[in-house]
Amino acid sequence: MTTIRGFVQRLEVGRAGLVTVSVRLDDQSVQNFQIPDMDADPERFNERLSKFGILRDAMTRAEPVEIETDDKEIGRAHV
Repeated sequence: MTTIRGFVQRLEVGRAGLVTVSVRLDDQSVQNFQIPDMDADPERFNERLSKFGILRDAMTRAEPVEIETDDKEIGRAHV
């Protein structure tokens, strides 16, 4: 599991509940992460919604976030 630290730059909500988060990393590069199927699994809906709320609040307050991800491929990492 990889932990990445940075600042939320943008949140996008697309079709089928796909949420994309752009994070500016410590080295000033930007990486996109996804919260897939926001509304798909009712049992995990609150967990995904909480992640989205934490990211939104961090973006509003300009606070750093730490994201743990299993996927190391840039552009395909899931939160």
